[in-house]
Amino acid sequence: MSARENVTAVIVHYRTPDLLRTAAGSFLRACPGCALLIVDNGSLDTSRAVIEELRAASPESVRALLNETNLHHGPAMDQALRALTTPLVL
Repeated sequence: MSARENVTAVIVHYRTPDLLRTAAGSFLRACPGCALLIVDNGSLDTSRAVIEELRAASPESVRALLNETNLHHGPAMDQALRALTTPLVL
């Protein structure tokens, strides 16, 4: 298993679509083909559209968990860790 197959990056996100676009885009440019899991904590703004743009641009890399409400950072990170199949997380 290669290093890229061992690691998934996680972004827990709530109502910051511009920051999400910048952070995810930067990560995907720096590590093309690396796995990225975005957890949206019930954002009711344009965040879901940004997530769909990111998924469309890198469908092999970007996955998303879309929560209906804000679980807050710790519980959402726990949710992400439980959803991962890789042994390491960034």
